[in-house]
Amino acid sequence: MEHASTANGKLPRELLELIFKNLCPTIEDRDSDPGQLDRLLLVCRFWTMVALDYRHLWSSIFIILKREPDYAFWTSYARTRLQRAGPTEPLQIKLITRGLYNQTDQDEEMKILLSILTGSTGEVAQRWRQLVCVSTKPTTKRIYDHFFSFPTPKLEILIINGVSILQTYQFLPDTPSLSELRLAWCNIPHIKDLSSLICLDITMSGNAANLLEQATRLERYKYTHLRDWELTRTIHLPRLLHLEIMAPFFSGSLNRLTAPNLVGLRIHLPRSDHISWVFNAPGIPLRTLRELDLYSCLMDEQLDKGELRKLLLATPNLKKLSSGQPNIAVLLLCLLLDMDNLHQAAPGLLFGCLNDTALLGVGEERQKTIMRLLEIIKEKYKHLLYISV
Repeated sequence: MEHASTANGKLPRELLELIFKNLCPTIEDRDSDPGQLDRLLLVCRFWTMVALDYRHLWSSIFIILKREPDYAFWTSYARTRLQRAGPTEPLQIKLITRGLYNQTDQDEEMKILLSILTGSTGEVAQRWRQLVCVSTKPTTKRIYDHFFSFPTPKLEILIINGVSILQTYQFLPDTPSLSELRLAWCNIPHIKDLSSLICLDITMSGNAANLLEQATRLERYKYTHLRDWELTRTIHLPRLLHLEIMAPFFSGSLNRLTAPNLVGLRIHLPRSDHISWVFNAPGIPLRTLRELDLYSCLMDEQLDKGELRKLLLATPNLKKLSSGQPNIAVLLLCLLLDMDNLHQAAPGLLFGCLNDTALLGVGEERQKTIMRLLEIIKEKYKHLLYISV
């Protein structure tokens, strides 16, 4: 690779841009110092020139509103960041509101900031690639409606947490590129185009059946709630690979889901009869399942061993079996001790309980490994074991 001249002791421009690329924040970053990138402009004139020419460096705008002065700062600085990013660079927007909130004074400031992040006619929203909106404070419910009303043809990742949306306007009317959608503690909006959706994660946000019906290319689906997961109509998801239902569910709901290519299942079992609902579901291909993770919140009784045995017999091709609950893990290991004809293909079954995992192996080694793992779990998690084992 040829580099630009290093005369006068300057770093080659290509190398400096590579450094800047590694400094670009991602949506996974928890906190971002808004002045961090600006300090690059203080190094020298050459750094300033290269940094301002490197549009991607300024295209991630991570806003955290904790105190009243933050609103005035970001109302000004967001414009600066957008100007530096240029008119075409795809944008990552992360907006988090925390702390005290004076609804009368700050609603108007919030509206101004939201308008900057969309553009007056939606020209900025057209460039969103990733959008994260998190609110841990009360706001006027209609404040975000206009913010979400513009076409977003480049949007790939959308994460909404704690934001109320009344949908006075049509919600994101154009999302042909949306591949990942995570909704938590908010109402489920109607999204017109989910043809590219691959990952859907719903947490404490109501029923997402209307989204599932449109997301025919879905590969990962996770639902977490205290209320029952329910499907009232048949849903066919031919590309679904991983399913997580971390909620109680109605008996017929799994029967209405068809996922012929499913390889990973994580499911909440609030009662023993839910086990039979799983292995009797015609659309769940248990025989070809590769990963199974079981969870239960039972406090005064244990899951029925006979039903668990049936489930293990129905999943002979598992590569990984796990439970985040020591009680269930102990029950499963005890069953595996007796069912020594299962999972005998080398290198054996990978078993997990919380932070402890072990490859069980085959033959005599399998029996010894299970016994050691049982001792570890019983000792390490004895304060969590509420059944006699």
